[in-house]
Amino acid sequence: MGSRASQENYSNLFGVLNDQNLDKVESLKIVAENESLTLSQLAIAWILRQLNVASALVGASRPEQLEENVKASGVKLSEETLHQIEEILSV
Repeated sequence: MGSRASQENYSNLFGVLNDQNLDKVESLKIVAENESLTLSQLAIAWILRQLNVASALVGASRPEQLEENVKASGVKLSEETLHQIEEILSV
């Protein structure tokens, strides 16, 4: 079963799924792989490091997705990794 974004009526997802943002996702995948994380784990670890964030809402539709996401709760990203992420997102 595919994601909502793969369905024809959601394919553009209000302009968010454009080439520039998809390129950012590809770059972030490389950062995640270098940290031995999935992309979702990287995203959750990145948001949980924010001092003003108490929890992250994740949209898991299957138990294995939830299990994967929970693994991000103890991840501490290095300053170098945080810099890489910020650089990718700022473009």
